[in-house]
Amino acid sequence: YVAIGAAVAVGTLAFAICRYFWERAEKKAEWRGRTDESVGNLKTALANIEDYLRRIFERGLPEKVTESSSPVTLTDLGKEVSEHVGAVDWAREEAARLQPQIEGKEAFEVYEFAQEYVRDESNRSEDLDRRMRKTAYEKSVELEQIRTVLAVELRDVLLTTGP
Repeated sequence: YVAIGAAVAVGTLAFAICRYFWERAEKKAEWRGRTDESVGNLKTALANIEDYLRRIFERGLPEKVTESSSPVTLTDLGKEVSEHVGAVDWAREEAARLQPQIEGKEAFEVYEFAQEYVRDESNRSEDLDRRMRKTAYEKSVELEQIRTVLAVELRDVLLTTGP
C-alpha cells in the first residue's frame, strides 16, 4: 500500500505541477492577446491622428491679415482686405466723430478702443457689413479677420489725425 500511496502522491504532485504551468501559460497567452489588441487599437488611433493632421496641412492654415509685431501691422493679405472692404475710407469717416473719445489716450489704448468700436455692430452700417461679408467670401477670410483689419486702419487714422 505504501508504494501505491507514494505513486498516487507523485502522480498528484506531477499533475499539480503540470496544471500550475498550464494555467500560467494560459494567463500569459490571454495577457498577450489583450496586449496585442491594445497595440492594434493604439495603431488605429495613431493612424487616425496622422490622417487628421495630414488633412489639416493639406487644407492649409488660415493666412494671417496682421503681422505679429508691435504695433500690429497689416500683412499683404490684410492690405488687400483693407482695400477691398474700403477700410481706410470708412476709418476716415469715423475718425472725425471719434477724436474726442480718444483724446489723451496712449496708442495701445487707441487700438483697444478701435477694436471695441469695430466689434460693436451698431457702429457699422449695413453697407459696411455687406462689404465685409462679400470680402470674407471673395478673399477666403473670416469676418473676425476683417474686423481686425478695420480696427488697425481705424487706429492708424485716429493716431495720424489730430483734433
